[in-house]
Amino acid sequence: MRIGTPRMLSVLFAGSSVPREVRLALTISMNLATLGALFGKDWGKYKVIFGVHLDDLPGMKLVRPLTVRRDKVDIWLLRGTLSPA
Repeated sequence: MRIGTPRMLSVLFAGSSVPREVRLALTISMNLATLGALFGKDWGKYKVIFGVHLDDLPGMKLVRPLTVRRDKVDIWLLRGTLSPA
């Protein structure tokens, strides 16, 4: 999914390095025990990691106060883990 800026903001930031589009991504990862649990098998402890994040934002301008030196950064809006207690 991509999110763009309104036309008025795009015109204002035309000469700057501010991105005009941002990519919103959903990430889901799981281990093999999770697939076994879906089919009723006991293959050990299952674990599902999920999240929603914005990808490839300009890192130097965004996190300069934190002294992180990267060209692109991801910002997690939501991140979680599902596992048995």
